[in-house]
Amino acid sequence: MANPERQFIQKKSREHQHAIRPDGTERHIMSLAYQLRRATQYASGGAEPLLPPSREREEVLEQPETELKATYPKRYDIYNTAVARVAKREPASFEEQLETTHWLHIANSLDRYIQRHDAASAEDRTLYEPQIAAFRELQEFIEQGNMTGYFELPTGFGKTVLFSSILEALNTPPEYYVSKDMRSALRTRSLIVVPTLQLVK
Repeated sequence: MANPERQFIQKKSREHQHAIRPDGTERHIMSLAYQLRRATQYASGGAEPLLPPSREREEVLEQPETELKATYPKRYDIYNTAVARVAKREPASFEEQLETTHWLHIANSLDRYIQRHDAASAEDRTLYEPQIAAFRELQEFIEQGNMTGYFELPTGFGKTVLFSSILEALNTPPEYYVSKDMRSALRTRSLIVVPTLQLVK
């Protein structure tokens, strides 16, 4: 005897596939949304979203492909690689998933920090405008897929506070559940060298 619940799910699924506008736009967006969920699961085990946390999914999916590729080249590459491998049923190794999750965690943590900063009142903000501008530049630098670089900032800028805020952002927990080994691997470790005891304290 057929399972009524399964029949309902299959019927609902078929109806959903046909519930599109004449120009086919909705179908395209739903298809991308589905692929995005699969790619996120494949790339990071679902630990971190593939889209920047500060952006709405529909807003990103409606952007032209050329614009997405220019704004989020690393995420775009992760997405394409994941979709291709999912289609071929090629499993990702723990090392590959860890590398991708680590990058996504860094990029998303910086994005979340900026989002919280922008939503906070002036009294609750840790960074001044020039410092948050430098923070945004770091986020954009990471989004381009870069992982090695340096800040060139003047004396009295507040570099110690800035870097402390960056470390605070990077050591926030992942967005979703991860194993103990993955959580440990995602921790950001840093060495800060300063010229005076006052800054050490």
